[in-house]
Parts: sequence; structure tokens; C-alpha cells
Amino acid sequence: MNFDFSDVGVIDVTLKRRGRDDYTYTVESLEWDNVNASTSTISDGYVHTIPIYDRNVNTTVLLKSNHPSPSTLISMNWEGDYSPRYYQRV
Repeated sequence: MNFDFSDVGVIDVTLKRRGRDDYTYTVESLEWDNVNASTSTISDGYVHTIPIYDRNVNTTVLLKSNHPSPSTLISMNWEGDYSPRYYQRV
């Protein structure tokens, strides 16, 4: 899954998959080693990719932010292989 954010600081991503444990991690848009002291820690644009090795009907993704910085989600798209459920012979 690809998430496109406009103004983002820190977000928490929780990946819930059927039959597996929940996976939670924190995403920071800027590397703290590259931030100047007089600038803000909010990125203007950021694309985050979450690898999911499961079907979309077995997966739930939760995005949340308890940090005071903004987190504005613009779009999300799902990339993957498509195959129909029932094959037809030619």
C-alpha cells in the first residue's frame, strides 16, 4: 500500500491481519540527523509504502497520530498482482 501525505510529522501505523498478530510501528517523515535547529520537523510531502503480503480482504490498516504535528492523508493506492477467482479456459 502506498500512502501519500501532504503535511506530516509522526504517525502510528497498525496492521491487522486475519490469523496473525497485530503489527504496530511509528513512522517519522524526517530523519532526525538531517534537521536544522531553526526549522520545523514537518515534511511538506511524503510517500510511505507498507508491504503487505496478504489479500486485501484479510487486512485492515489503521493510521493514527497522537503527536502534535499534523498528518494529512491525500491518497492511498493498493499495488499488487490481480488474478480472477475463477479461471476460464480459452
